[in-house]
Amino acid sequence: MEAAAITSKKYKGMLSSRDIRDFPTIFENDRSKFVFILNGGAGIFSDTDPWFGGYGEAFNGRNPTAEDPLGPGSSSWVEGYVEPGIGGIFQVSDYPVYPYGAVSYLMSGSDGHDIYNAGTRGYGDFEKLYAGIIWDLPGKGSLIDVSISKQVYQLRDGFLLSKVPVSTSIGERAALYLGPRLTSKNTVLGRARAFGFSLDAFMIDPSELEEIETDTRLLGVNLQHPFRNTDVAFTYFYIPRSDAVYRTPEGRRLPREGLRTFNPSLSMTKLFGLDGPWIKAEYAYQNHEDFDMSAHAGYVWVGYQAEWYAWRPSLSYRWSIFTGDKPDTQKLERFDPLFSGGLGNFLPGLVFSKVYKNANLITNRATFSIKPTNTLEFILDYFHHRADELNNLGGIGPLQTLKSKDIGKEVTLTAFHYIGKHLFFQGIASVGIPGEAIDQAVGGNAQNWYTLQASLYMFF
Repeated sequence: MEAAAITSKKYKGMLSSRDIRDFPTIFENDRSKFVFILNGGAGIFSDTDPWFGGYGEAFNGRNPTAEDPLGPGSSSWVEGYVEPGIGGIFQVSDYPVYPYGAVSYLMSGSDGHDIYNAGTRGYGDFEKLYAGIIWDLPGKGSLIDVSISKQVYQLRDGFLLSKVPVSTSIGERAALYLGPRLTSKNTVLGRARAFGFSLDAFMIDPSELEEIETDTRLLGVNLQHPFRNTDVAFTYFYIPRSDAVYRTPEGRRLPREGLRTFNPSLSMTKLFGLDGPWIKAEYAYQNHEDFDMSAHAGYVWVGYQAEWYAWRPSLSYRWSIFTGDKPDTQKLERFDPLFSGGLGNFLPGLVFSKVYKNANLITNRATFSIKPTNTLEFILDYFHHRADELNNLGGIGPLQTLKSKDIGKEVTLTAFHYIGKHLFFQGIASVGIPGEAIDQAVGGNAQNWYTLQASLYMFF
C-alpha cells in the first residue's frame, strides 16, 4: 500500500490512472509531461448595414479574398472550429536540458453570408507545429530557450506585434469572426533569461493567404527588465524581405523591405505607492535604409482598478497616434503598424478595424468594466478616431484621399463569462458611427454599422 501511494504521487495522467477524468494529461512525472490539446469554438454572428450602408464593393474592389461582400441590410451566419493535438516536454537524462514541442490540426468552417463571402466553406491545416529545447542555467530563473516553426508569439499588448494579424481567417480559411488561427507560417525564437533580464530574438514569417501574399519577413530583438512595480523594454524590428510597397502622392512606390523600427516601452503599477492606478506607454520611430523616412507612433494608457470595491470597477483612457504622410514633403512620414492589433488591445474597434488600420490614425479610447463575479465581466469601450493627414494612400478602398480628418466613433459592449475551467463565453454588441471622412468617401449616405456576436470557446 505504501509503495502504491508513492507511485500514485510520482506518476499522473490517463496512462497511469486509466481514468478519463485526468484528461488532458496523458502522462506526467517529475521529469516529463505529455498532454492532449483540444481547443474549439462556435458562434453566431449578425451584421446590419455593413460597410457603413452596404458599400462592400467600394471597400473591397481590390481584395481578391472578398468574392461576395455584403450589401445593405442584415445578414447572419454561423462559424465553428476544432483543434485537436498533442504536446509535451521531457528532461534528457540528468542534464538540465528539456526538449519540447506540440502539433495540432485546426479545422474551421462557416455557413451563411459573412461580410466577405457567402455559402458553406471549410478549411483544415496544421495550427501548432513546433519544437524547441530549454537549457536550465544556474541561477534562479536563468535559462536559454530556442524554438522553431508554427507557434504563437506576441509582444506585450500587441502595439506592434500581436498574435492576431500574424495569421488570418479570411477567405477560404473560414471562421472569420471567431479568428482561431494565431500561429505564423514559421517563427524562429530564441529566449534568454538571467539576472532579471529577458532577451528575445525572433524571425517571423507570417501566415499569409496566397492571393494577398507579400512574402514579408520580420526580424526583431526585445530586451526587457522588470523592477518591483515597473517594467521597461526596448524592441528593434527590421524587415529584411517584403514585396509590399508604400505609395506617395507624386506616384513613387517605395519598398517596405529595409524598414527599421525602434520601440521603447514602459509600464508601471501602484503609482504613488497606491494600489489601483497604473500607466503604460510606448513610443516607436521608423526610418528606412534606402530612402528618407521619419515616422512616429506611440500611446499613453492610464487606468484605475478598484479591486477592493464590489464588482471591482475599472476605468482607463488611452491616447494613441500613428502618423500619416505629409503630401508636401519628399520624406515618408506614414507609420507602418507592422503586426499591430488584438481584440481588447490595439484593434481600432471591432467595426472600424475592417476599414481602417493603425496607420495615419489618432485615437482616443475610454474603457469601463465591472466584474459582478469572479467569472463574469462586462466591458464598455468608446473609440474616437481622427486621421493625422488627409493623404491616406495605403488605406482601404475609397479612403485613399480623405476630405475630412473625422473618421468616426465606435461603442462596444462586451461580456465575458468563464463556464468552469474549460469553457468561455463571449458576447459582443458594437456600433460603428461613420465620420465625415467615411460619409464623403461613399457619396454622402453612410449608415451606422451594427454587429452582434455570441461565441463559445473550449480550451484544454
